Amino acid sequence: MDNHDTFRKRVEYAAVWLMFRVLSVLPRRAAIGMTTVIVEVMAIFAHKARATVFTNFEIAFPESTREQRVSWWRECRRNLGRVIAEMSRFDRMSAADVQAIADLTVEGVSPFAYIRQRAGDRGAVWITAHLGNWEMAAFGVSALYEPLAYMARTIENLRVQDLIRRYRAAHGNSPIDKTNSLRPALKLLRAGGSVAILADVNTVGREGVFVPFFGKQACATIGPAVLAIRANAVLFPIFCVWDKSLGKYKLIYSEPFEPASTGDVESDILATTAALTRSIEDAIRQYPGQWLWTHKRWKEQPPGSPPVYG
Repeated sequence: MDNHDTFRKRVEYAAVWLMFRVLSVLPRRAAIGMTTVIVEVMAIFAHKARATVFTNFEIAFPESTREQRVSWWRECRRNLGRVIAEMSRFDRMSAADVQAIADLTVEGVSPFAYIRQRAGDRGAVWITAHLGNWEMAAFGVSALYEPLAYMARTIENLRVQDLIRRYRAAHGNSPIDKTNSLRPALKLLRAGGSVAILADVNTVGREGVFVPFFGKQACATIGPAVLAIRANAVLFPIFCVWDKSLGKYKLIYSEPFEPASTGDVESDILATTAALTRSIEDAIRQYPGQWLWTHKRWKEQPPGSPPVYG
């Protein structure tokens, strides 16, 4: 690593640390207002990201009007501002603070109790996405109920990674590195634990399979399916979204389901991955303005297919 790269990473870390410190001392509404402005300013110059967003809208909602797409894009930016602002306060948030802004129950009980009612002492793979406030989902349940393990990719800037992981772990959550995740995740699931996975990102190579997503083939991670099949765990689609009418976050979810089990491993992985991807699509269709549309979700395509993004 050269000196310029080291200096850049130190500056990045300092910027994130300072932003989080400033946001954490502001009143919550002011912090959200500040991050909303920051995101809006960044969006002015993010021409490529905007192009990706509208390409994604064309794929997912071809029947939608331009006005609808512009509205969803605006809501997407505001949602990202909320995610950043809320996360900046994690190191100071108590269970009472979380309860004041989020209803994180499922049919009147905690998500953990809900799973145990349906799956007994078996493990559960929580399927979630960059929808609503995915950070609040994991953090909130740890503050209110019990810690949760979650899959995490390594961030290039390790200083920033350590900072973010400290905030996420304020109430005991623990990361499992995606590059070496199989053994620790299987151990936890076989012991009846839960592992949360963001399963809505583009995947490449042997790590993914092609399944329909909004009617177009997308390469989805096989990780959740492999874990559920090998650990005899259930899959639980669950998402934390902002409900404007309530003025709170709430959980939306699908009934826990079993992984496919025909004895044909490749077929079972494909079927299970397709099912969990459908659950993500269903959730996004309910709250289209709260998904992170800037991601090139359809970048990887089957051989011979034309590129989706210019």
